[in-house]
Amino acid sequence: MSWPAASFAHWQEVHQNGEDTPHRRAFEDSVLPVVRTGQSVLVDDDYAFEDGLWFEGAPGHTPGNVVIHARSGDATGTFMGDVILTRCSC
Repeated sequence: MSWPAASFAHWQEVHQNGEDTPHRRAFEDSVLPVVRTGQSVLVDDDYAFEDGLWFEGAPGHTPGNVVIHARSGDATGTFMGDVILTRCSC
């Protein structure tokens, strides 16, 4: 998993402040374990995974927010919006 470094720094500060919020709990539950076990790479907001798949900084919603661009041949797509991991009690 790649994670924008600026976004991680923002949520790490929120986590360290100790206020009990859903965002803080989600970060603690779903992001920190992945980063702490070395299963994530913190990257800049212009990081390219490979030719045809890259981040672009889209600040405003939260610090470090990004959109993900994809290109394959003549087709392109942009993925944007909030993505957060939470426990499902389905």
